[in-house]
Amino acid sequence: MEIGDNLEDVERPWLTLSLIAACCLAYGGELYSGEIASRFAEIPAVLTGAKPDFAPENIGLPTILTSAFLHADPAHLLGNMWFLWIFGRRIEDSFGRTMMICFILICQIAAAAAETLTHPTATGYGLGASGFISGLMGAYLALFPTAKIRDFDFANYWLAGRFTIAWPAWIWLGFWIVFQLIAARTDRHDGVAYAAHIGGFAVGFVISRILHAFGLAATYTPASFGPTRGVLSATDAAVAADEGKRALLFGRLIFCGSSVAASCSPPRPTWRPSPSAALTIGSCRIGYADIWRPFRTCAPK
Repeated sequence: MEIGDNLEDVERPWLTLSLIAACCLAYGGELYSGEIASRFAEIPAVLTGAKPDFAPENIGLPTILTSAFLHADPAHLLGNMWFLWIFGRRIEDSFGRTMMICFILICQIAAAAAETLTHPTATGYGLGASGFISGLMGAYLALFPTAKIRDFDFANYWLAGRFTIAWPAWIWLGFWIVFQLIAARTDRHDGVAYAAHIGGFAVGFVISRILHAFGLAATYTPASFGPTRGVLSATDAAVAADEGKRALLFGRLIFCGSSVAASCSPPRPTWRPSPSAALTIGSCRIGYADIWRPFRTCAPK
């Protein structure tokens, strides 16, 4: 089970916290009234018209969105909320709240469409936020493939002699999506909407790559686990704006060669220029050559 990553918070993730609170409140409503699930859950057979009279109280098309806030049991709720916390706050930092809301809506619709088209006559209740959370996971892979996801598992002790291992995101999420593909292919009857996970993940990944290509999704170089200290030039610690775009020179700007150096933690940026932004300080220019490589060039003295 993943227990965290090595990326730093930039802003307090109010949207992610609000989504978690909304899902918890909705589950409380389910416990109070058993009719909420049948009314607001996604039922593929009702959406496709295969069995329109199966649940007359079901509100139909709007359940594509309302079903995301409903959960089957406490374990289902807690698992989804933990995944939402791990991945949602990073994407909120990268996209900003308004863009993240639009992103979540698109991923949820894609996930519901994938599940409905795969099982058009199914009468089971589709519940849970895992559709759009899968989209957030796809975005995380697209934007932070080298970030380390810390995983807790008893099998890790057999592999490495300790219970926690930090896996690169591309490995951890790669294994996750491969398992979803295999499970969907073998049509496991365990009540998990694998098609929804795959649909949300794929759409989230593609959208995030497009947004990043246009400078609308920020990314940054992850730090190491534990206390992070290094030599950081006092002047290089400044952050720059890029023509008013919401972006930031994320990451650890650790550049050597300055006569004025201080041992300090990496700077915590407070707003976002585009990842391609650069800052000119005296005869030096610092920034990112591309998504992963910081640079510092100085004119000869």
